[in-house]
Amino acid sequence: MPEAPLHVFFLVRSLGRGGGERQLVTLARGLAAQGARVTVAVMYEGGALERELAQAPAVTLVHLRKRGRWDVPAFVGRLVGAVRRAGPDVIYGFMSGANELALLAGRLAGVRVAWGIRSANVEWGSYDWLHRAMFLLGRRLSRLPDLIIANSEAGRAHHVEAGYDGRRMIVIPNGIDTTRWRPDPAGGAALRHAWQVPAAAPLVGLVGRIDPMKDHVTFLAAVGASGVPALHAVCIGDGDAEALRARAASLGLADRVHVVGPTDDVRAAYGTLDLLVSSSLGEGFSNVIGEAMACGVPCVVTDVGDSARIVGTLGEVVPSRDPVAMAAAIDRLWARRGPELSAACRERIATEFGVEALVRRTREQLEALA
Repeated sequence: MPEAPLHVFFLVRSLGRGGGERQLVTLARGLAAQGARVTVAVMYEGGALERELAQAPAVTLVHLRKRGRWDVPAFVGRLVGAVRRAGPDVIYGFMSGANELALLAGRLAGVRVAWGIRSANVEWGSYDWLHRAMFLLGRRLSRLPDLIIANSEAGRAHHVEAGYDGRRMIVIPNGIDTTRWRPDPAGGAALRHAWQVPAAAPLVGLVGRIDPMKDHVTFLAAVGASGVPALHAVCIGDGDAEALRARAASLGLADRVHVVGPTDDVRAAYGTLDLLVSSSLGEGFSNVIGEAMACGVPCVVTDVGDSARIVGTLGEVVPSRDPVAMAAAIDRLWARRGPELSAACRERIATEFGVEALVRRTREQLEALA
């Protein structure tokens, strides 16, 4: 009899517009395209990225309908039932919370368990107590999953240093789909017009939720300190837009900072930018940096996670929380910009961080478990 295809059951909190969630969609579709059976179970339905999985007929989407933070016993029953009905080879948790629940369900259903770790150097003061509690619980349980996959060397090092069991922890970097993420000048021009950004204005952007870990405060201060003439900035992502606009106004930047919220056409959003800035205080592997470079956009990044590894010599790397250094880096990269640098950025992502390597490496590891 022919060997049965690998069947992976992913568990994730939701499929909102996050970097980890987008990687799950990319990985699920890639595995399915190679003949694997893929089930994706979401705790909370309605995320914007669910539509992308709906367009992949080889992927089964399951809504577990978790009713809130404390809906645990009944939810675990629904989860275990879904796992048993699906009959996968491996249940793969995606990020904290999902990891611990995947471990419980996998043991109850008799299925191998993999965890996904996608963070590094998290500042707990920016979050409520439950995030810290889940990290500590994950540390205590980390010797029990059959495999732990970190998406960055920095993430692996951070978790091992914090006490996680590293014996079955490997690193598989994120994969960037360069057929999807490619230059889109026409889409960028249309969005600039919609956002009322002058067509010829130098434009830097931060793509990410409005969250303390993304450190929009340093980004705005760097824009104000930059020597690039008439520099405009755009902030793209969910969150408290009014508070961010007020911050920009307090810095005298109200007419040059555009807080536009989330967009469904992120590729076109990258197409608006001359430079991307990642001012994060902590990252694992930043999808945003990889996607922007695949779209030909050079990046200024803080030296967190694997950000410096992603940009290599093609971008600028600065310490976190240093707006003066960030402003100087924006000025240097503005002077270096041009078609050759844009092409080199795209080539680096295609060569070093393509989606094919992500899918192949993940499949090899999960098949070894099965």
